[in-house]
Amino acid sequence: MFRRERKNDVYGLGSQASTFNKDMTCNFPVVSDHVAKERIKIFEKEMLYMRENQERVLQERVELEVQQRVEQEISCLRQQSDDQFKSMDEQWSRMMSDMALSSRSFCNPALPNRGSSNA
Repeated sequence: MFRRERKNDVYGLGSQASTFNKDMTCNFPVVSDHVAKERIKIFEKEMLYMRENQERVLQERVELEVQQRVEQEISCLRQQSDDQFKSMDEQWSRMMSDMALSSRSFCNPALPNRGSSNA
């Protein structure tokens, strides 16, 4: 009994582990060191695969989120550009209309001038 508690202390589990061992029985078959090492290698490979898979999934999620944000930003910028173009087009149309009106009144003296007060 003392030896088991001492061994658990070495592994950092202390009295909790010795209580745990008293309460639970272990039904694992006893295996040789060679088999245990092989199992450990298999578990390590599985853990490595799981980590790599988790990293890949996380990377894909991050890339998808970044792509969505970029597409959203592009859409907003295109909308702003379209709005600016429409505004400039409207200003151009007003300027052309004003110039056409002023050139008509300049070319046709019979039309009343805007600035004149002929009554």
